[in-house]
Amino acid sequence: MAQRAGVDDGTSGVVVTNVDPASAAASAGLRKGDVIQEVNHSKVANASEFASALQKGKNGDSLLLVNRQGNKMYLAV
Repeated sequence: MAQRAGVDDGTSGVVVTNVDPASAAASAGLRKGDVIQEVNHSKVANASEFASALQKGKNGDSLLLVNRQGNKMYLAV
């Protein structure tokens, strides 16, 4: 899966499999194949941790650390 996402083996996070084009995530620049490694500065390794970290966001806003083919960036969603 790491090879398909274009990231190094051993990279942990949640692979984005679908992004609704009308969503805030799409507007922020999130793309299919991105690997979300942190939500609000908390590391996430699976979908459960991702969902839990999102719920802790203030006013529904979250800061995501995204790994896109080896390049890391922050996206505000």
